Amino acid sequence: MLTLEQLQADFYTETQRNRVLQGALEAQATVVGSHERAHARALYRALESHAAKQPRFDFGGATEGAAAFQRTAVAFEDLSVAAYKAQVPRIVEREYLTSAMAIHSVEARHAAWIRRLAGQAPVAGPFDEPISRATTTRIVDRTHFVVRTTSRRGPRFTG
Repeated sequence: MLTLEQLQADFYTETQRNRVLQGALEAQATVVGSHERAHARALYRALESHAAKQPRFDFGGATEGAAAFQRTAVAFEDLSVAAYKAQVPRIVEREYLTSAMAIHSVEARHAAWIRRLAGQAPVAGPFDEPISRATTTRIVDRTHFVVRTTSRRGPRFTG
């Protein structure tokens, strides 16, 4: 979960630095970006010495225009909700569980907000399906956004 939060935090930060958004989309990115950075810090603190190191990301053109940002943000927020849903029941460390539970509901709100701005239904359906860590990792790997991690095996989604 930490790597996914770091991915999102850097995505929003880079988009904001590029100054390519306006209006409601810019407001969403500002608020959600600050949330994602807070999520990453909270998980890092909860995990302490067990935290994966910050990977290096390259978002290509996903942060260079409003349409690309919006498509990527919808995908990231939907993925986060599903990934948290799968991982939260597996967490045994109380402090990490508390952080993950608090973040999960906020990620769902982020997903609804960006979906609405993208002209999509705020909720994909009546039930959210979980996505396993392995599937989450494959999805993120296919983006090629993670360009360097601390190991050769790809990003480690802690949780």
